[in-house]
Amino acid sequence: MLALLALTGCNSLGNRIDKGIEKVGTELTGVPVTVESVSLRIGPGKGEISGLTIGNLEGYSDLNAFELEYASLNLGLFSLVGSSRYVVDELIITSPVVRYEQIGPGQSNLKELLDRVQSSRDSHDEPATGHDGVDGEADESESRPVRIRVKSLVIEGVTFDLLLADGTARTIVLPSLQMSDVGGKEGITPLALGALIVGSIGREVLKQALEQRLMAGGRLDGGLLAAYLQEHFELSEAQLESVRETALLIGNEVGRIVDQWADQGYTDPAAIREQLETVAANALEILSDALDQQQLESIRALLTNLQEIARDTANRLTIDRVIDSLGLEAAQLPEFRDLYRQFLENLSLLVHRYRSDPAFSLDEMLLETDRLQKELNLRLGEFLSPDQLDRFRTLFGKIRARIEKMTR
Repeated sequence: MLALLALTGCNSLGNRIDKGIEKVGTELTGVPVTVESVSLRIGPGKGEISGLTIGNLEGYSDLNAFELEYASLNLGLFSLVGSSRYVVDELIITSPVVRYEQIGPGQSNLKELLDRVQSSRDSHDEPATGHDGVDGEADESESRPVRIRVKSLVIEGVTFDLLLADGTARTIVLPSLQMSDVGGKEGITPLALGALIVGSIGREVLKQALEQRLMAGGRLDGGLLAAYLQEHFELSEAQLESVRETALLIGNEVGRIVDQWADQGYTDPAAIREQLETVAANALEILSDALDQQQLESIRALLTNLQEIARDTANRLTIDRVIDSLGLEAAQLPEFRDLYRQFLENLSLLVHRYRSDPAFSLDEMLLETDRLQKELNLRLGEFLSPDQLDRFRTLFGKIRARIEKMTR
């Protein structure tokens, strides 16, 4: 955002644009801002910046809140004729590092930095006045704030260092984020664009962190969920407390459901979906007193996506635990995973048919289940040891009993 402010509208910075960025950036954010180099070529309408850093706020770590290796932009022809509106055909931001630090509910370094920028943005959006203080006396191009429309925004190789108030810490790397037509026809101010970029990175990375944590161990991290919602909405202290408590509740329930199924050696997608939908419905009911309808719909969409991931994770963890129980070696894993995944899918189809087709009896379903098991045994016998095959037969006996009990 600081680079754009300099490269597209702050002619008063003169030839030393880099020093101007450092001065203006420090004033806007209240933290040290440094930049290695900036170049602006008016003729071809190209700008570049490298080595931009934004320091951290007091009360947080001594590490920079934001680091940018390199960014480049191509200005559209409309931008080069003296208008206060600039069209950026393409803005590419390369290898940014963002550090998100949370010290309490509603308190994070990025939120505080963006709040400061928002305050500056509000003052910068005010029309300029003439020297006598009367509106409209200044030059028309100076009386309007610079506004930017970005046709294509690409952020490549985002590294996001995350530290939550509960001590959760991890580094998330996103290959690429893309946005199009940012600002629309009217455009937005450079400060608003910068806030949008940083906010978008933060929300997307928190969402990815949620998904990665869920995929890795079948646990929906309540702290991460609360942090995501905190950055996605402007919430009061009372709302934050309700969101955090509910997020922790959701996380525990999702983890319990995934664990329960993974321990059985078999997953029933329909049953898992029903359990997860119940958890989501209960959570939304709890939050309905604290959040408005738009916020609830956004949370509903997020939870629906996380339910899909939880079901896939339960399936994968089921296979992993079967592998552990059989003591398989590395060379046996790829073929076993493929065969057992197909076996689980076929079992699920049988159970679904039994539940939806009154003419398909329980005895018929169990006969088909035994047939699937015999076919699988033949394939497993090609690469499992006799001891491993015996253990699998014992395991299947338990799975069969669970299916019979569950469907009666």
